[in-house]
This record gives sequence, structure tokens and C-alpha cells, in this order.
Amino acid sequence: MNFAPYFDEQIRIQRQAILSFKVWVAALVVSGISIILLSVFVGSVYPAASSDLIKLGGGFVAVLSAFPGKEIFPRKETIAKYSWLRQSFSDYDQQSPDAKKRLDDLATDMLRK
Repeated sequence: MNFAPYFDEQIRIQRQAILSFKVWVAALVVSGISIILLSVFVGSVYPAASSDLIKLGGGFVAVLSAFPGKEIFPRKETIAKYSWLRQSFSDYDQQSPDAKKRLDDLATDMLRK
């Protein structure tokens, strides 16, 4: 059985998840820094509003501590596993019956996770 299309799809899903994590981190950082910079410029005209804006900007940056950035590295490891299996299945027909069985077992294990 050829699992290569399945692994291609899983690699795409993992890369898309990593990209979404990176986009959210960038959006939070840019939003926080923009609000802080806005508060600095507004501070000369409206000092009371400036202190509230700085707190809001700091809140955006503080949210990053709870962001699940640690999810990126396991996903990269999963991509490496899927890539190796996909490569192994690309020459599946030329492999010995024992190697085919081992690959099928590995692929089945990956499907269960």
C-alpha cells in the first residue's frame, strides 16, 4: 500500500500549523509595539491616554508568554518523520518484502497517533 499521498498531506498540514503560529506571534508583537509607539506620540497631547495605551500595548506583548510556541519544534520533528517515510515509500516497489512490511508497520503506527 502506498502511503505517500497521506504523508504529503500531513506534511502540508504541519507546515500550515507552523505558519499560523508564526503569523499569530508576529501579529501580537506588531500590535503591542504599535500601541506602545502610538502611546508615546499621543503622550505629548493626552498624557492620561498615553499611560493607558502603554498598559494595553504591554498586555499584547505579555500575552506572548502564554502563546504555545513550544508546539513548533515537535511539529518540525513530525515533518522530518513524515518526509523520511514519504521518501521511503517513493521507492517502495524496489524494496525487499521485509523492508515493505517494516515500512507498512511504521506507516500504520503513524496513522494511529
